[in-house]
Amino acid sequence: MAERGTVFCLPSVEFSVIEAELFPVIPRGSSVEYSLTPRGIAVYTSRHADLIHDRLLARSNNTRQPWIAVVLEEGATWSYFAFQGNTMVDRFSTCRGFWGDTDQAEWLGDASLLANMFSIPQVTIDRYLVPWTYLGNGDFAEQGYAYPDDPPDCGYGMVYQCAAFFRALGFAWPQVTWRQS
Repeated sequence: MAERGTVFCLPSVEFSVIEAELFPVIPRGSSVEYSLTPRGIAVYTSRHADLIHDRLLARSNNTRQPWIAVVLEEGATWSYFAFQGNTMVDRFSTCRGFWGDTDQAEWLGDASLLANMFSIPQVTIDRYLVPWTYLGNGDFAEQGYAYPDDPPDCGYGMVYQCAAFFRALGFAWPQVTWRQS
């Protein structure tokens, strides 16, 4: 798995739509990873998040379709930005203040809103939206796992907890490579 980058989770979107509308913004010779589930598609990029984000905003201009961008931050923390169409409706960071943010209340996340957006029970995601306490030297105070069935590398204080989070949303970690020729 990557140490940094962005995973875009797009429910109810066919691969052919992503291939026709999203992948063309990827520069020649570059690649992205993706995965397909019955819920939709997840696309990972370490270098082209801005291009994909801008295309998704433009694509969502006339829809209210939900989507979420999950950001792996320097192999240390993760955050998300949730959208309804092209409007950001929620955001969360595991370690508010880690990057010097001053208004930490804006990063609380809303499990009820996400559960509603993705048609899942709130109880399946609310324990992921727990802030971590940074102790310095890459260490966090929180230990353990949000849920008993989370994979070993997806606990509190571990950047890959985000993979367990978007698995709970109905998506899988992107593993198939698509290359722009």
